[in-house]
Amino acid sequence: MTATLALTALLMGLTGGPHCAIMCGAGCAGIVRASGGASAWSMGAFQAGRLLGYSVAGAVAAWAVQSLAWLSSTTAALQPLWTL
Repeated sequence: MTATLALTALLMGLTGGPHCAIMCGAGCAGIVRASGGASAWSMGAFQAGRLLGYSVAGAVAAWAVQSLAWLSSTTAALQPLWTL
């Protein structure tokens, strides 16, 4: 791994953490509060559902980009689009 890639990943992680806390924190706190004193199990289930949802969304996005890459490599007309 190059130093530039590692530095980029570090900066994305440092900026992503506060972004998630600000954007998602209030919504998650509202859901937990609306559940009326939820137990630790229900909180864990909620967080596991969020993790599963983000994982599935990431897998779908990766599959879509991989499909576009395959399509552009086999279709000459789409190669400039993939390069862009």
